[in-house]
Amino acid sequence: MNDQVSIIVPVYNVEQYLEMCVESILNQTYDNLDIILVDDGSKDGSGLLCDKLSDLDKRIRVLHKENGGLSDARNAGTRLATGEYIGFIDSDDWIEPDIIESLINLMKDNNAQIAEMGVRFVFPDHAEEMLAKKYGVFTNIEAVAGYLDETIGIKGSACNKIYKTEIAKNNLFPVGRLHEDGWFMYKALYQCTKFVNTSIIGYNYRQLRTGSIMDGARKGGHKNYIDTIEAFEERNHFFAEKSENVLQKKAEAYYYRTLVTYLRQVTKNEGVDSDFRKFLALKIRNQENEILNNPYLGKWKIKYIGFKLLHPEVFKT
Repeated sequence: MNDQVSIIVPVYNVEQYLEMCVESILNQTYDNLDIILVDDGSKDGSGLLCDKLSDLDKRIRVLHKENGGLSDARNAGTRLATGEYIGFIDSDDWIEPDIIESLINLMKDNNAQIAEMGVRFVFPDHAEEMLAKKYGVFTNIEAVAGYLDETIGIKGSACNKIYKTEIAKNNLFPVGRLHEDGWFMYKALYQCTKFVNTSIIGYNYRQLRTGSIMDGARKGGHKNYIDTIEAFEERNHFFAEKSENVLQKKAEAYYYRTLVTYLRQVTKNEGVDSDFRKFLALKIRNQENEILNNPYLGKWKIKYIGFKLLHPEVFKT
């Protein structure tokens, strides 16, 4: 029999979309599945629907729990997982019918611990496909480097990948944080031996649904920015502690690009709290030497200098 794959689906107020998501998993050509629906304290009929779906197929298990957020729900499902592999699917998304079989075969053929599929972003009026920039089998160092400098095009999302179970169980998501995948992905990539990707579009990512996790993140305001910044700061420290000097510099370059991008965005938006703008400006000003000396920033140094010359007032205390 094929190795079992545990698919973890966090569920929160998605009654309208849940059945489509679960059916896309049940209809996979790969049938040795352990489907874990984690009802994260839903207030609509999602919890009851989870139970009804589990009655239809013995591969579905349901965990009802108090609301703890996406990370907490994923972690709860991960702890229950019994398969040799783990995948995460958000409950308003869906997957193509042969994608799990394709990824498992790809992992086995290449002795990889993480496999990534292409993504289709589905908007109300159109769809956009997002593929990697480079395909193949990569070592963990190659994968992390390509993730940080964006030369491979590895997506930051946890959902468009399949993981060996020990990788997922050793890297739980941060409870109470937004941008949770940013705290997870670099550690998962670093701890795998091999990473493999494919051009097959397998994950359909529903966009702009009111009440969705990402809709909530967009409305999270400063917390969304701050959680992202702190995730990247932790990533910098992680590679420093591992004495991975090149990865540390690439991680810092990603972090500095993010800080400059955020500051440019909030400077254009007059409605942004001035204290938050000062918070970003101070972080950049205190690390200016590192920004100017980082070997992986390239044109971003020019962008930063140009922005500073055009908006000197932003950097005044």
